[in-house]
Amino acid sequence: MHQRPGFFSTLTHTLASIRLTLAVFFVLAVSSVIGTLLPQGLTLEEMRSHFSQGFFWWIETFSLHDLYHATWFQFLLLLLSINLVVCSVD
Repeated sequence: MHQRPGFFSTLTHTLASIRLTLAVFFVLAVSSVIGTLLPQGLTLEEMRSHFSQGFFWWIETFSLHDLYHATWFQFLLLLLSINLVVCSVD
């Protein structure tokens, strides 16, 4: 009888994955390019006056006006850090 791997084993295998590393690096790279091209630190009102309403929706929704402090960007950095630690231990 073949046993299914447990949750912890599956989680460790996923976090140690090179695919995860490459995916996170890719998303961080694309995000960093966007953060470099868009002015950072402006208020939402200043961004609204510089960009169209449609593009402003993206800026506001994904916090592109302060990208490097956005929750999702910080989460990607945390995920990359955990990935590197698990890869090193594994």
